[in-house]
Amino acid sequence: MGIETVIVRAGGGPVMQIPVTYRSAPLGDAERWFIGTMQHSVLGTRWVYDGLGDPVYGELVFRADPCVAWARLS
Repeated sequence: MGIETVIVRAGGGPVMQIPVTYRSAPLGDAERWFIGTMQHSVLGTRWVYDGLGDPVYGELVFRADPCVAWARLS
């Protein structure tokens, strides 16, 4: 599993920070968070998800700062 943060801006809109996770197999019951697949040159096919819908991402955020994670879940 991998985690990255993508910085995007659409037109003149705000700059947004989007957490992205990628996995070696599809994440069950996470279709609404699915972004797509990509090919890694060494690891092969990766399934890419919006990190906010990935429970591992949520757990890592909670470990890093429980106050931030609590605010996200409220």
